[in-house]
Amino acid sequence: MELNEKLISLRKKNKMTQAQVAEVLDVSRQAISNWETGAVLPSTDNLKSLSRLYQVPADSLLNDDNDPLA
Repeated sequence: MELNEKLISLRKKNKMTQAQVAEVLDVSRQAISNWETGAVLPSTDNLKSLSRLYQVPADSLLNDDNDPLA
């Protein structure tokens, strides 16, 4: 599973909208959309924030073989 697919799945699993994630991470909703479409990768700091928000190891977000939903 690619990073953008993981971000979509984790957001939906946590019953959050893109706007809610953007507010928590203090980024624009457009940034969340760009990450989820794969147009842009989140910065290292944002990856750490996403990891904390979704309570998954950062490695599981970055590695194709690790599924954070499993």
